[in-house]
Formats: sequence, structure tokens, C-alpha cells
Amino acid sequence: MADVNETPTAPEATLAEVEAPAAVVPPAITLRTEIADRLATTAPVVREAVIAELTTKEITARKDAVLTLLTKFDDKSKELKKAENGGAYALDIDGKKVGDPTFTKEQVEAIKKLREEISGISTALSNFFDKNDTKKLYELAKK
Repeated sequence: MADVNETPTAPEATLAEVEAPAAVVPPAITLRTEIADRLATTAPVVREAVIAELTTKEITARKDAVLTLLTKFDDKSKELKKAENGGAYALDIDGKKVGDPTFTKEQVEAIKKLREEISGISTALSNFFDKNDTKKLYELAKK
């Protein structure tokens, strides 16, 4: 049994520990190692940043397409109203319009085309907002 008054001794060092001086690592290598360690763990952060950026771009593209179609809808509606009021009327003796307007074949075709375009825009907007379908949205926005 050890004497209580005896001081404990440290374990003896091995020959390799005594003879080999501690390796001194240059600061540049330490910095590079730290940078490499941090970069090794940035993949999830970079992934989230890329997802956020691409999502923002797609949202912006969709918003721009919707705004473009809303402007086209308003413009086509104004054109249609103007075209529908552009028919020729018969006049009575007092100069008042009598009966329904008459249109040339070209006017009828133009009115029909405008109605189809307005309907297509309306359908594209409805499909986007109801079904998240962007095919016609982008197609009509580019025309």
C-alpha cells in the first residue's frame, strides 16, 4: 500500500515524446484547413440558397406573365368594345339610330378573333389560379 505522505509522480514520457518536438503548423495551413472544414459543411446552406433563388425567379416569372395577360385582357376588351360599336346603323328621318348595327365580313372576323383571344386569356388565367397550370400562361404572355 502506498504511503499517504508520498507525492504522486507523473507517468514517464515515452522516448518518442521526449525526442520529437511538437510540430508547428504554419498559420496559412491552419486557415486553409479551417476553410476546408467549413466549406465541407456548407452544402445544405448552398442548396437552400439555390432553392430560394430559383423559387424567387419562378415566382417573378409567373407574376410577370399574369400581369402581362391582365394588361392584354384589358386591351383586347377595349378593342372588342370599339369593334362592336363600329357597325353601321340605319338612321331614321330625325337622324336617330334604328335597328341593329351591320358589320362587314372583316369586322365580324375581327370581333370573332378578339372574343377568342379574350376567352383564351381568361382560360389561361383561370387554369393558372385554379390548377397551377402555367403552359398557356407563358405561351400567351409571350405573344
